[in-house]
Amino acid sequence: MATAIQSSVDRVINGTSDLMSSKPLQSMKQTVVKDAINGGGRNGTKTEAPAGTTEASPLLSTPMSDDIIPATTKHSSKNTASILNGPVSGIPSYPITLEHPPPKDLDKVMPNPGMPRANKAVSREKPEGDPRSPADRTVLQQHVMFWDRDNDGVIFPYDTFVGFRRLGFNLLISSLAVPFIHLSFSYPTLKSWIPDPRLPIYLNQIHRTKHGSDSEVYDTEGRFVPEKFESIFSKFDKDNKGGLGWKDIQEMVYTNMNINDPNGWIAERLEWYVTYLLLRDHKGLVSKEKIRGVYDGTIWEVVAQQEEERKQRARAWRSSKLD
Repeated sequence: MATAIQSSVDRVINGTSDLMSSKPLQSMKQTVVKDAINGGGRNGTKTEAPAGTTEASPLLSTPMSDDIIPATTKHSSKNTASILNGPVSGIPSYPITLEHPPPKDLDKVMPNPGMPRANKAVSREKPEGDPRSPADRTVLQQHVMFWDRDNDGVIFPYDTFVGFRRLGFNLLISSLAVPFIHLSFSYPTLKSWIPDPRLPIYLNQIHRTKHGSDSEVYDTEGRFVPEKFESIFSKFDKDNKGGLGWKDIQEMVYTNMNINDPNGWIAERLEWYVTYLLLRDHKGLVSKEKIRGVYDGTIWEVVAQQEEERKQRARAWRSSKLD
């Protein structure tokens, strides 16, 4: 196939070269150049075509350059090579395209990785997602369901406070999280234009809380885009640690910043910084699976259970000391 394409290109190039070197066209070129020097072919003056050719076009009233043919030949060969080798995702003349490569061969582990998944946060390691994820909720809804304690589809400020405490955050951080989250995200989810002083967040409108300067793993409908998720690690987990460290997160947040989007800058930083503080291991690394669990919310119950066990051990230790 490649040989046939190259042969066809060569025939076109050779035919073009033969045509351009033919005597009628060479004669026309000389006539046009001569007319241009003498002022002919301009201001309505007609340029006569040499014998054996058609009448000269007004477009040929300026000199032709001899480097047209070599340039055409050169670029044709390069374009043919590009077609044969496939699409190019990075070029040396723009280094960031090489520093941040897209994920490769995703279609070998999951079908159509660029298609948003409505209810599954899938990855290269988990192409079917997590079986605990409810099928009737979007991935963005799953992300925040942990804070909907009574499962009524509404998150109130006190629900947020309790949820952060269950995750192990202290009183200060849990208290600060409430106004930031509810003042930012309550109003977009309301069904009315009139603000609700209770600052509820409605899960059936949670897609409207998506902000800019993010990783775009969630689309504007709250679905999960596997290709975008994998891009986080192909771009920023450069030494294949299997997760992100503090510097990786810093670089990612900076790279994702959109112009004139201070709200998005703040929200993205706070979300990732809190994620890092909560989920980092003893090496200062947040694993890829934990980050996937953040997107579909399955990690929250795991962390809450671990925190509860830690508190029970602490209570048992204090009781033993008192005895």
